Amino acid sequence: MNNIFHINLGGIPLTIDEDAYSILKAYLLELHKHFEHADEKEEITDGIEQRLGEILSEKGKDDLIVSKDMVENAIQIMGRPKDFQDEGTEGHSESSHKKKQSSF
Repeated sequence: MNNIFHINLGGIPLTIDEDAYSILKAYLLELHKHFEHADEKEEITDGIEQRLGEILSEKGKDDLIVSKDMVENAIQIMGRPKDFQDEGTEGHSESSHKKKQSSF
């Protein structure tokens, strides 16, 4: 038997089981740490949290409780922080800069 939590993720109320909550919490901490030095860290992390909430609420229409698999699927859709590009930070590769320029 798992405990459940009632949370608000990006303005969306969800009921989530304990295992899923642990994974989601770790992911959100990873996000906040990744963007801690970004100028718009609040806007970035709030936007990601809102989208995660939307994904989980869409997937959870048939299920009353968000599961571990649903959270892992949502994280896979969103990507890991190490996969995100930071504008104006070290490690911003020249090839990704060229790719951005050519997409305009």
